This record gives sequence, C-alpha cells and structure tokens, in this order.
Amino acid sequence: MKFQLYLRKKHVVLSLLAVLGAAGFISFENFTSEAAAETGSPDGSSAPYIVQKHIEQTNGGSGVWELNSVVPIASTKAGDTLWVVATIPNDLNGSGTLPGPISVVDCIASKFKNGDCEGSEDTFNQLGSDEVDNPLGEQSIAQFAATNIKAGVRYVVVHWDYDNYKGVLAVEIGNVKSSSVVAHSGSIQNNPPNTDTNGLSSGNMTVPKADTPALLLAVSMDTYGGYSDTGGDDSRGPYYGSSSEFTGITLMWNWSPGEKCNGGTCDQAAFESRLITGNGIYSGDFTAYTTAGQYITVSAIFQ
Repeated sequence: MKFQLYLRKKHVVLSLLAVLGAAGFISFENFTSEAAAETGSPDGSSAPYIVQKHIEQTNGGSGVWELNSVVPIASTKAGDTLWVVATIPNDLNGSGTLPGPISVVDCIASKFKNGDCEGSEDTFNQLGSDEVDNPLGEQSIAQFAATNIKAGVRYVVVHWDYDNYKGVLAVEIGNVKSSSVVAHSGSIQNNPPNTDTNGLSSGNMTVPKADTPALLLAVSMDTYGGYSDTGGDDSRGPYYGSSSEFTGITLMWNWSPGEKCNGGTCDQAAFESRLITGNGIYSGDFTAYTTAGQYITVSAIFQ
C-alpha cells in the first residue's frame, strides 16, 4: 500500500524555494544532499567511488503531490556516471491503475524552466524493467544510469504522472570507464521466509575479472511499511546487508513526519555499496525487518 515517511536531514539541506517556488510542480521540503569535490578515489586507488548523493521525496501525507521530481546536483566531472533510483505508488491519482513509464533527464540551470528540462544534457538508460509490487497502492522502483556525463551543475528530473509518495536517489560515481555499467538486477520478495542477514537480494550479477575493481550500489525498500492514508504495517524498512560485505550509506524515504514505526525508524528504504575487487557472482543484499514485509531490491555494478 502507499506509505508515508519523513526523510531525516542528516546532511546539508539545500534551499531551493527561491529558484523554484513559483514552478508549482515540485516539492523540495524533504531534500538532502551530500557532495564532495572530486579529487580521486578516497583511498588513492583506481576503484570507482561515490562522489555525491542527493535524495528527494514528497513531503509526507496523502495530500502532498507533485508532477516531476527535481533533484539539484552539485558540479559533476565530465566522464563520471549518474545513477538514479526512483519509486512511485501503483495507485496513480487514486485511479486504481499501475504507474506509467518513468523517464529521467538532466540539464543545466539555463535550460531548467517551469519545473522541467528543455532537452537533456546526458542520456539516461533504464536498467532492466520497473520492479512493480503488484497490489495497487504499493510501490514500484526503477533504476537508470547515464554514463560518460558532461561536467557542470545540473538538475536531474524524473518524469512520471502526478501523484504523492514519491522518492528519488541520485548518485554521481567517479573513477569509472566511459561505458561503466557492468551488470544490474532487481527482484521482489514479498513475505520473506525469514529475517536472516542478507536474506533480501537483488538477484545475481556476474562480474568478470577484467571489469574490476568495481562498485556495487543497491537500494531495498518495504513497499508496505510505515503509515499512510491507505494502510501500511507500521514497520521500518530493511536493514543493511552484512557489514563484512556491504557499507551502509543511508536510510531514506520516510513519509511519516513525527511517527514512530516498529523497529524505531519509519525510513522505508536503505542504500548501500560494496567494493568488488575480484571476479565472481554478486548481488545487492539486505536484511528484512519482518517476514510480513513487501520488499523490492535493485542493484547495479559500475567499473
């Protein structure tokens, strides 16, 4: 079902009302951003790494709606990759229909008008198909990547129908090749049999030795957690995967301001990474909070 969360502002909150307040199409009330100057991999290696990440969502409650979701991006480096993960309810406008196609564009400020881009600076390709949790009111997730991007400050715009309970994650990845996507996967696991560590999986992805070092990024969410006008089981989202394999980056997409969910937080999604140094079969793995959860997990590997 649709659910609500409130995104915890752990990082610098960018004020965009002066720029976009008159647009009328978008909401920035829950936007968080973390960016760093790109000077090479933090450990001095040739491995890909996260340069910056930005999270946007509608601001909780059934009455908060938007058309396009807009994510401002700090200055990017030419040749890097942008990875975008977006979630949207399956009950668009309360019409009882599944969501239509989702697409992503980006542009510099001079080409951003009325809440949308005029054209696109880079080409975003969808990685796999939408992962749609079929019961109406639950969520679907889609992931996209733009490789060999242009340099500069920009806006990332996710195109989808007018609705509420939306969330977007945009990540810049540095130290990557011009064709950086090695593999991607996605899966739905409703009512998992247990809450064992790494029990939630995006599905297997094969990495050849020639494509290492590589960086695995993954997002998992409970599509029936939290509180909402149409239901929810009042539970938090998934935990990160094993700390010996994965680095937990942030919890996100909380549409329940001021509420306390089972498990302590109402964040419905988790974002993590894994550095890959050898060939093998890999997946984005998380740990379910409850066997009653309705989980979607997506992942991509970049070189």
